[in-house]
Amino acid sequence: MTSLVFMGVVAVVATLVVALGAVGAVAVAGSRAQGAADACALAAASEARDLRALGQPMAEDPCNQAAAVAEEWGGILTECSIEADGIATVRVETRTAGIQISRSARAGTG
Repeated sequence: MTSLVFMGVVAVVATLVVALGAVGAVAVAGSRAQGAADACALAAASEARDLRALGQPMAEDPCNQAAAVAEEWGGILTECSIEADGIATVRVETRTAGIQISRSARAGTG
């Protein structure tokens, strides 16, 4: 009887450890996705600032730069817009353990 109780306790503890590990992994993935979104917004805003300084049209160049950064971070740029004053708004999606995580960010000199 004692060994059955012990095995039950071990099973419950093991289940809790696995569950907490999964929650921790998702939290880390969310932080990583936010970091990717922040980096993409900064890259797009920097590119927009440089194009404005050179007097060139914005077109898609800042968003292309942001997409390249998202790829480097292992994500996908799903939204990107550059306002007239150079503020970049982006949304990046990443996948971790089959879970899709989406984060957005804004950056620019205004």
